[in-house]
Amino acid sequence: MKKQVSTFVRNNRKAITTAVVTTAAFASSSANAALVQADVDAIVAGVTSDAGIAIAAGFGILAVVLGGRVGFGLVKNFIQAGAN
Repeated sequence: MKKQVSTFVRNNRKAITTAVVTTAAFASSSANAALVQADVDAIVAGVTSDAGIAIAAGFGILAVVLGGRVGFGLVKNFIQAGAN
């Protein structure tokens, strides 16, 4: 039996190689087709939404920090003016 299989493979090497390559190409294209555009759009929408939330929070923190600096600067100038 082993000798028969060996002989078959030796005689049909080109056909077997073609079948293996074709099967691999088909499996590869099927894997790529599994990535549906709607799924990609959903991921993009989620990431964009999260980025918007982070940006809004960053601007909120920036406003508080700058407001605090300006407020403390005004208080400092008021105290210095009163001390003079």
